[in-house]
Amino acid sequence: MKTIKGYNISDIMEKNRKLITGLFFILYLFAGSGIFKDYGVSWDEKRQRDYGCTVYNYVVHGKKELLNEYMRFYGPVFEFALFSMEKVLGLRDSREIYFARHLANFLIFYLGVFFFYKLCKYRFGDWKRGLAGSLFLILSPRIFADSFYNSKDIPFLAVFIISIYTLIGYLNKKTVTRALFHALSCAILISLRVTGIILPVFTLIFFAGDMLFAGDKKNKNERIFIGFLWYPLLTVAFTILFWPTLWQSPVFNFSFAVYAMGHYPWPGKILYLGDFVKAKNLPWHYVPVWIALSTPFIYLLLFAVGLGGFLTGLVKKCEGFYKKQRDDIIFALWFFAPLSAVVILKSTLYNGWRQMFFIYPALLIFSVAGLSFLLKFVRMRSPALGQSIAAGFLVIFIATVVASMIKMHPYQNVYFNFLAGKSETVEKSFERDYWGLSYRKGLEYILSRDSSRLIKICADDAGQNNAGILPVKERSRLVFTEKPEGTDYFLGNFRGQKGGYHYGKEYYSIKAGNIEILAVYLMRLRRVQARSAPGEAVVKLIPPQRGGM
Repeated sequence: MKTIKGYNISDIMEKNRKLITGLFFILYLFAGSGIFKDYGVSWDEKRQRDYGCTVYNYVVHGKKELLNEYMRFYGPVFEFALFSMEKVLGLRDSREIYFARHLANFLIFYLGVFFFYKLCKYRFGDWKRGLAGSLFLILSPRIFADSFYNSKDIPFLAVFIISIYTLIGYLNKKTVTRALFHALSCAILISLRVTGIILPVFTLIFFAGDMLFAGDKKNKNERIFIGFLWYPLLTVAFTILFWPTLWQSPVFNFSFAVYAMGHYPWPGKILYLGDFVKAKNLPWHYVPVWIALSTPFIYLLLFAVGLGGFLTGLVKKCEGFYKKQRDDIIFALWFFAPLSAVVILKSTLYNGWRQMFFIYPALLIFSVAGLSFLLKFVRMRSPALGQSIAAGFLVIFIATVVASMIKMHPYQNVYFNFLAGKSETVEKSFERDYWGLSYRKGLEYILSRDSSRLIKICADDAGQNNAGILPVKERSRLVFTEKPEGTDYFLGNFRGQKGGYHYGKEYYSIKAGNIEILAVYLMRLRRVQARSAPGEAVVKLIPPQRGGM
């Protein structure tokens, strides 16, 4: 065991565990609070914000537009909270609104990371492994980026973690109070996305499992069953309360929401493995392949080890396995049940695997289990060497992932691991910046170099949305058009585009790592500012360089 001037390192850490844990979460809070303004506006943000406004007007002012809103079957609770925040803070300008939304989005994910720490700490009986799980979650590039602007999938991921935590807490001690908190978390989850009904199903299954297999007579008294009866009643009541669409015809509207979620009629095609595939006709391997190619490889390797250990224990210790490994069964179902459901039901998916982000923490729990197994294996052979290997192992993989995230900032949402191949292969095989975040920097680049009073821009909805996060003075200079002909600049983020654009030589481009995610083309003669030397600005004419359409 390593020592520092005669002191055991493990003992020092144990004595200062509260300080270390506190510093970990304080540093993460400061980091997130320092960079939340760096991200652009995602494709759906304006639409999501408008939905929150519609829900707010229905709840507060009694306006009936919500009843005719096609998004009314989407869980509204977080968007309602975000729009309410706007009103309380008196935010009016879109730039301020988007910044506030991004900060709030980060804070809900921050809460999820904290509960993931508590969940891992409980599972492994070790605060250090709890921090390891939290670090894995934070240092997941795509999740990290989305945590600032994805107001659909990230809140659902965070509350799913909390709901699993309250589920295990309730199963361990079946009191009415714990049933209340679990019902509350499940209702919020369902009110974020109807897929959250998985949690009440889990609760029913594992409550029955405890009654049948736990073998604990004190769990089988009348008080326990009375407490359990409160859970579905409270879950239903809270869900209706948090979802205004359900205030009228709750059974019908909820049933339709379940159907709509599984059969969302998105007609588009997505680039997958080099071919454009209809979202409703995706192959069964779509989600597993995306997870495998966009997750840091070290997590996948540890996941395989941890899952192997779980399955080995299941085979070797079949008798009494439920009582000993109930929580791991919950984690396994957390990952595999939704994954199997989307394959069997042929659910409509698009934009990578973001709709399945909520299963990712379960993958990381098995990754931490794999790490624990490897550390134990090494220590059995050489205790002293095991400590060194563990430290070196963690430092190397953390440094590699952090370096990649810093290099890609603020476009970690386009992260691929080495399994995806070279950048040229990725560009021809998969969707890249489907959120359209890179438009912000493209617009800022044009505005910083073109001094024209008005600038005509051809870009899709995501490009226009990103103008809203720019300062008022700058965004007022932009005029958006639908067609590239007659415009000054064309911006494209390659969404639905297998190769490049045919407008000649690029005027400017943005890359995430080595993957090109935005192309800017100068469409006609402009007065463009360039810098010939530090501090010296000159204006020069740049002619357009067009190619064929």
